[in-house]
Amino acid sequence: MKSDRFIENSIWTKVNSLCNFAITRNAIVRLVGPSQIGKTHCLKEYMRRSNKQVCYARIPAAPTMKLAVAAFADAVGVGSSLRVDEARQRVAKAVGRNTLLIIDELHELVMSGGKGTAMKVVEWIREIWDNSNCGMVLCGTRSLEDDLINDARMKGWLVQIDQRCQRVMNLPTRIPREDIELAARAYSIGGSTACVENILSNIRMNRLTSCLALTASWCAGNNKSHEKHPLNWESFRAVYRKQFDEEV
Repeated sequence: MKSDRFIENSIWTKVNSLCNFAITRNAIVRLVGPSQIGKTHCLKEYMRRSNKQVCYARIPAAPTMKLAVAAFADAVGVGSSLRVDEARQRVAKAVGRNTLLIIDELHELVMSGGKGTAMKVVEWIREIWDNSNCGMVLCGTRSLEDDLINDARMKGWLVQIDQRCQRVMNLPTRIPREDIELAARAYSIGGSTACVENILSNIRMNRLTSCLALTASWCAGNNKSHEKHPLNWESFRAVYRKQFDEEV
């Protein structure tokens, strides 16, 4: 779930800066943050706005080397129906110094792929960068750092990709309050947040933006009828309870 508008918040500022660094310096960087805080949405927005070649590849759930290669082939536009060896060669030739290759959901390699697949895919990623010198963003949840890069069982195998990484950006575990207020202003929702503090303390970006959009729509629709609902956090709370069937 997401809103139909893009809000330039602090997460966007961080992601935009990191991507610019990667493509300008032809560097490998890592973007680490909790699920549903807005990483992917910001990465895709960067790709949409960029006037350079930006390719977005997503590591599939329960990945194998074959599935990972197919995802990369699709991302760089060489097609995913090729044999693995041929697809690997074409992917390497399709990216260069003016390319930013974004690799999202990298934590899936350890969550559902296994050690063998993780080592093969990450070493192939390193090979792509060594041969192309493209900019590269490796993105995932905290598991990317804890269970892949820094895990004692993987450390010796993945030290080369770790040493090539020039910058690691850790996003906050919770949405910053200024980002919540910025999103609320975008939907003209104001007033005291006292009634929703327990919701806002742990809310994820997808729920926040979807509920803000639904609140604005609900209030606009009801205000055309006899029932009036002000565009405030009390209305947001009512929508949140109805949408997620939670007592708040």
